[in-house]
Amino acid sequence: MSFFINIYQGLKKIFPFIGSEKYVLVRWRIYDFFLRLFRRKKIFYHYLDGNKFTIDLTDPNLAIRIILESYLDIKEYEPETTELVKTIIKEGNTVVDIGASIGYFSMIFSKLVGKTGRVISIEPTEMGFNYLCRNREANRAYNIHPFKMAAWNKEEPVFVPLNAEGANRIWANGIRIDELLKREGIEKVDFIKCDVDGAEPQTLSGLIETFKNNPNLKMVFEYY
Repeated sequence: MSFFINIYQGLKKIFPFIGSEKYVLVRWRIYDFFLRLFRRKKIFYHYLDGNKFTIDLTDPNLAIRIILESYLDIKEYEPETTELVKTIIKEGNTVVDIGASIGYFSMIFSKLVGKTGRVISIEPTEMGFNYLCRNREANRAYNIHPFKMAAWNKEEPVFVPLNAEGANRIWANGIRIDELLKREGIEKVDFIKCDVDGAEPQTLSGLIETFKNNPNLKMVFEYY
C-alpha cells in the first residue's frame, strides 16, 4: 500500500497547490485513480485493531470510497477513544453504537462484550449500513445487531447530513433510541458511543428514559 501513498506524496511535491484544503477532493481522485488502476485485488480486507474492514474499489459511490481509502493510510483509528473504551466496556455489557458508520467501533465493542453481551449498532445511511453488515459478516461478529435508522427525538422521516466529500443528504427513518430499545426488550444499557454529525440535541432527547433507567451508564459523545 505504501506504493500508492508514495505516488500521492510525490504528486503533492510536484503540484504543491493540491496540498491545500481547497483541493482535498482533487487529491482523493488522484489517489483513487492510481489505487484502482494498480491494485490487483479490487475487493480486499484492511486490518485495524485486529478486525477486518472491507475495501471495495469497485464501489460506484465516490463518497464511500473516500471513507474506505482513508482507512488505508492509518495504522490506528482514533487511538485515544479506542483505548478508552477498552478500559470501560466489560464482557456481558450491552453497548449502543449510535452513528456506527462502517462499524469500526462496533467491531471493537463486539470483542469486548463477548458472547454474553450485545452491541446495538445504528447507522442511517445506505452506504455506511451496507459496509457495517459486510464487516459484521467478515468478523463473524454476530453479537452485533444492526439497525438502519437515524437517532432522533420522535418517529418520523429525517433529512440526514452525510459527513463525506461529494455526498448528498438523504432521507432516513428517524426513531427515539428509547423506543428502539424498548421494542428490543432492552432495559439495561452499560455504554453508548454517539457520533451523529449535527443531530446531537434530537438524539439526546430520544435517550432521556435510557439515562433515567441507567444511572451508571457511561458514554463517549462526539459533537459538532
